[in-house]
Amino acid sequence: MINSTPDIDKLSDYILKDQSNLTNFDIKNFQNQIFNTYYGKTNMIVGASGFIATQTIFELITYKPKKLILVDINENGLTELIRNLRSTFSNESLPILDPILFDVTHHLFLSLSETYKNLDFIFNFAASKHVRTERDSFSLWRLLNINIIGIRNIILLANATGSKIFSISSDKASSPTNFMGFSKRIMEILLFKDSLNPHYTTRFANVLFSTGSLTAAWIIRLQNNQALAVPSETSRFFIRPIESGQLCILSPTLLKQSEILIPNLDLDHSLKFNFVLEKFLQYLDLAPSYVDNENDALMMSKDKFTKHIPVVVTKRDTSGEKDSEEFFEKNDVVNSLSKHLNSISTVNQNYDFSKVDSYLNFLDNIVADSKKLPSVDEFLVESLKALPQFQPIKSILKLDDRI
Repeated sequence: MINSTPDIDKLSDYILKDQSNLTNFDIKNFQNQIFNTYYGKTNMIVGASGFIATQTIFELITYKPKKLILVDINENGLTELIRNLRSTFSNESLPILDPILFDVTHHLFLSLSETYKNLDFIFNFAASKHVRTERDSFSLWRLLNINIIGIRNIILLANATGSKIFSISSDKASSPTNFMGFSKRIMEILLFKDSLNPHYTTRFANVLFSTGSLTAAWIIRLQNNQALAVPSETSRFFIRPIESGQLCILSPTLLKQSEILIPNLDLDHSLKFNFVLEKFLQYLDLAPSYVDNENDALMMSKDKFTKHIPVVVTKRDTSGEKDSEEFFEKNDVVNSLSKHLNSISTVNQNYDFSKVDSYLNFLDNIVADSKKLPSVDEFLVESLKALPQFQPIKSILKLDDRI
């Protein structure tokens, strides 16, 4: 059991001590270009109170933007963000902060252009990011609504205000096996479809200790004297919290139109979840005590933990989960930007944009018919039409069936 929250930056460095920082070199090397990109600019941050958004905002402030318009549907999160910023920076260091409690999926979102007629950048972090959200048609609709209808609304706002867009993507968008990855791939396609201004995106790895992540859950479980869980034979790419914000501000600086920024990490750099868990516990001077099932773990949780922490190793047999992720597909054109960063060129990805238009019509009809929500299988049929390379991994078991 731990009584306080550990320093996640130091903890992340400890876990990834054999993995070079992906952004340090480029942040220093392109300092002037980054400064010119953001100095004196008016930027809207959508989903502003999220973990990666907050990391990005703290980075942006160092380049002295004129104004940050902070949009979020999470009232408490937005309030805490403002408190955090004002408790960290002096008034002289802060840009104008304009917090707005609003939903990116709302049909009135475009009305923001009446108040903010000229924006330089819209950073989009509003997303449903959990694979487990595919549990039912209601939750799945929320995921598709925010990840796809949301980005369409942002593109319309960008066209009305003359702004550029950065929208965060995921390594799950490459050869997607779940609706989360599917929605992020559609988001990428929409960004480069008929855009009036340059738009940018970055495929992310797993950010250590980001809100809602398994690694962040380990801290919460320990604080609550509860057992930990780790999936067996599952590898992922991981990056540090500070790298997440820096990747977001580097993307508009380094990329050309129709490119996707990706870390220069191959499968040799992916880490098994159990390795990450053991390094996490080692940093806290703890050790795992592996148990065979959840009942044994719950029994051990009734006593106050000492050095040995009960850990359940779960099977990788739930919907949407593959053994490892990747940043690009075999036919993608990958360009080297620097030692640690690459880009994927989308110019030669001969995609039939009419399929996306048809899919957007399908989603719009759901809103119009407000009485009936398609089933998960019906969503799947239409989604496969839009993105034939979508290959969902289906199982009767879901992540919600695990600790």
